[in-house]
Amino acid sequence: MDEIRSGGLIKGPPAFALLRLRYRCTTAALAVLGIVLILNVSGVPQSWFTNSVVAAVGVAMIPVIVLIIWVPVKAQAEQEAGYTTLRNELKDLEQRDPYLGRVIRNPGEEHLQRADFLAIIQAAKQEAESLSGTAHASSARPSTGGTE
Repeated sequence: MDEIRSGGLIKGPPAFALLRLRYRCTTAALAVLGIVLILNVSGVPQSWFTNSVVAAVGVAMIPVIVLIIWVPVKAQAEQEAGYTTLRNELKDLEQRDPYLGRVIRNPGEEHLQRADFLAIIQAAKQEAESLSGTAHASSARPSTGGTE
């Protein structure tokens, strides 16, 4: 079983963050693929540039493939831990924000509206960043060792 970190979330990135990253990687891969198609239709002759763009499509697909596999694995681990961080998933589990692990929807309640969910997530992200900045600043202070 995955270890639970502070805040009640499983260690590692939450399924929500992985899904969001998958969307971004897929968008980038499709953009590069679109460039390849435009070059092909335009009749640009094969060269080091076109070969590099085609290689970029292959490279851009690697994280997409990894995330297509990783997101459901992480979502399953969250489900086994009794919660979800995904917006419209598993109504019978509590939903937690992916940054602090706070319960934002109790089991059986209606799914949050998109705007409400995004507002909660944004506020939690800002709070998590400020907390990590505070923790980082306090751990970065030099210790005086009490010998002043």
